[in-house]
Order: sequence, then C-alpha cells, then structure tokens
Amino acid sequence: MTPDKKDTIQYSSAVGTLITGIVMCFLSFFFNNYQIHDSALWYFGESCVFAGGVFGVSLYIRGEVQRINTKIDKLLK
Repeated sequence: MTPDKKDTIQYSSAVGTLITGIVMCFLSFFFNNYQIHDSALWYFGESCVFAGGVFGVSLYIRGEVQRINTKIDKLLK
C-alpha cells in the first residue's frame, strides 16, 4: 500500500466518522422531541476522538520526521 493511498483511507474514514456523528446528533435531536440522547452524544464524542487521533498523530509524525531530516542535513553540511 502506498503512503498516499494510506493517507487517503485514514482521512476519508475520519471525515466519514465525523459526518456520521453529526448526522446522528441531528437526527436524535429532531426525532426525540428536541432532546439529544446520551448514546448519540457518546458516539459523537468517540468520533471526535478518533478523527483527532487520525489527524493529530499523522501531523505529529510528519513534523518529527521533518525535524529529524533537518538535523541530519545540518550535521552533514
């Protein structure tokens, strides 16, 4: 699997999970007499944690790799 394909799968699953969480909260709000059920809020919270993990971890790793490459380039010059 190429890195570009892996990133595409990760980001699309994170965005898809966020969208389903938002839709579930809206549907719960309108179908339950304008009250959001606890399970819908729990699912939305979990989807936010998952998406934050996907976006945050990938950004952190890219930043660290870039920092290490910069240090190596400075040492070689």
